[in-house]
Amino acid sequence: MYFALDTLTVAYIGPGMAVGTAIVVLGLVLAFLLLLIALVWYPIQKLFFSRERKEDEDDSDD
Repeated sequence: MYFALDTLTVAYIGPGMAVGTAIVVLGLVLAFLLLLIALVWYPIQKLFFSRERKEDEDDSDD
């Protein structure tokens, strides 16, 4: 059993694989941030702008 666990694993990741992996990770992080913006910021922004429009419409009725 000891011999099965005592293996030396050496792996080389070349520069192309490292850059590709970094770009994929960066893309996933950016996609997650855009998802958060879409789910949080836009509904809040729409709420504020709809409130301003209603106030403008109420003022124009006078």
